[in-house]
Amino acid sequence: MKSLCLAFAAALTLGLALEARATDESAFVAALRKFDITTDEANSKKPCLCFGGFFDGKIGVLTALPPGGSGYYEYQCRAPLFAADGSLTGYGNCGAGGTFTVLSK
Repeated sequence: MKSLCLAFAAALTLGLALEARATDESAFVAALRKFDITTDEANSKKPCLCFGGFFDGKIGVLTALPPGGSGYYEYQCRAPLFAADGSLTGYGNCGAGGTFTVLSK
């Protein structure tokens, strides 16, 4: 009985270890983070400049958009919009009617 319990515990431990292993997608997202690109505007730090369209001349941050049905990640330059008191009110997409370029160090 003791050996059966030990075998069950070993199988459970192995199963949990395999489940905790990083997926290919999480490894990809981790690689993006090394370039200061995340999947949300609040944590992305890679600057980009907007050209043309409504956000012409604005500065934003590059964000990675998680895959929808396509399975592919996409990217956007998201320009933050601040209220007069300095509080963040939202983000605009530089690619809407315009283009953008990513800045490097």
